[in-house]
Amino acid sequence: MKNILNFGKTLTAFLVVASLSSPILVQAQNAGNKSVSNSKIQKNEALSANVAVAGNTWQSAILRADGLMEVEGVEAYSIRTNCGSEDVVLVKFVNKNNYKVRVEWVDAIKTESGWIYSKSQTAKSLYLEPGATLVGECKGLEKLKVNINSILSDPQSFGHYSVSGLTTTKVK
Repeated sequence: MKNILNFGKTLTAFLVVASLSSPILVQAQNAGNKSVSNSKIQKNEALSANVAVAGNTWQSAILRADGLMEVEGVEAYSIRTNCGSEDVVLVKFVNKNNYKVRVEWVDAIKTESGWIYSKSQTAKSLYLEPGATLVGECKGLEKLKVNINSILSDPQSFGHYSVSGLTTTKVK
């Protein structure tokens, strides 16, 4: 599997990985010893992606045909968890640029029968400072917490979360 993912920057590898029945999870690990304070902007926090196939870990929330896992210097990650009795996806953005950006996206969940998008037709957006990380949490910024029941009528059909149509705009 590691050989396939090392080759993952090609369209062929992306299609092979995407066709697997169990999702490939990308674990975002904090490169320093700083503790991540959820829903707060972290400057200069380096993240590295490691492959994991099981467990409740952060995974890439960007699906691109070319296999890359960022859009114009911005990485996005998600993790499925419980906030009390709610089944949710928390979202994390990492701005690797040296300038402020505005990100915009629509929540989407992959199921066996296809992609299901947020019922709200309005895209979500937020601003990320240069080198900053913004992490969703249960009691944090609502834009970074997605209630799975608000998108899926059957949460058991959950396959993968994506920040669909992610765009980034440099802010002056």
